[in-house]
Amino acid sequence: MSKNKYSDLKKINFLKIIKNQKKIKNLKCLIFGNFGAGNMGDEAILAGELNQLRKNKISNIFVVGKNTRLIKKIHKVNAINLYKLDKILRALLSSDLIIFGGGGIINKSDIKGFIYQIYILTIFLFIPSLFEKRIYLIGLGIYKNANKLIIGYFVSLLKKVEFISVRDRDSKVLLEEKGVSSSVFMDNSFLMDLLSKKAVLKNDFFSKKYDKNKKNIGVALVDPKDKELEKKILSEISKLVLSKKDTVFWFYYSYVNDKKFVDKIKISISKKFNDKFVYFDIPVDFGPKMFFSSFCLMDYFLASRFHAMVFAYRQKIKFSPFPYDLKCSQFLNSIK
Repeated sequence: MSKNKYSDLKKINFLKIIKNQKKIKNLKCLIFGNFGAGNMGDEAILAGELNQLRKNKISNIFVVGKNTRLIKKIHKVNAINLYKLDKILRALLSSDLIIFGGGGIINKSDIKGFIYQIYILTIFLFIPSLFEKRIYLIGLGIYKNANKLIIGYFVSLLKKVEFISVRDRDSKVLLEEKGVSSSVFMDNSFLMDLLSKKAVLKNDFFSKKYDKNKKNIGVALVDPKDKELEKKILSEISKLVLSKKDTVFWFYYSYVNDKKFVDKIKISISKKFNDKFVYFDIPVDFGPKMFFSSFCLMDYFLASRFHAMVFAYRQKIKFSPFPYDLKCSQFLNSIK
């Protein structure tokens, strides 16, 4: 990647890669990722991947994830529960290709996360390779703060993978150090089309609440679990409340823990500024397209969520970052 930048990277056209290796007609495709888990950024990744598959007339698709009801509702696609092994194996054996990713699946974890990563690598890489299935790793983040045993197991499974792409230069370097070649592309969420500002404002929620004459500030924060960083965030929000009378905050969250931190912010800032602190919560039942497209209404963003940074960058919205994880810092370094 050149000196400056993320903008040098291209969006992946993984269907072109698949077409070069296999006839595309009537393919059955199995996709695995962190889907249906309450993370809107990962839903944007899936929306982008499905968008590319459907544009190429591939409709026989099964997605494996955590909350199948949510996946079906958002994406209108067949879904299999991550822990229904019998159903996964039947779908896997009858599939022509396996798409693993994208997102930061190989990352830092506690013991529960360690077991989860062993499980997914076994189900979606080891077993498919035994049956000589075509496996495509699309847009992964592999981070050096991941457990060394996980990285070792992961790398050992890559020999039979058809194609590997990663979403950042650091992941590519890490794999190269292990003797594995990969290509770097933008995060797969860039494959999801965005709505225009006009289309966003047709939504009832925004048409009733948005005022272009006010300063609109988006907020997408992870609970930092660090008192100093928490104080810094509260200080920044306080400054923004004071900077202009007509300031409105829009809170973006999908995880329960993020909501708890948002509630904490609301209580703290409301005590300090009473009616000066005006805010709205973005509805959690928005799909990823409306959720992230609405960034276009913001004048500024406070972001610690990775995909909040990505979509602020994508839509040229200025933002203050509060990185909570290595993937965020690496992205910030890449966009300078």
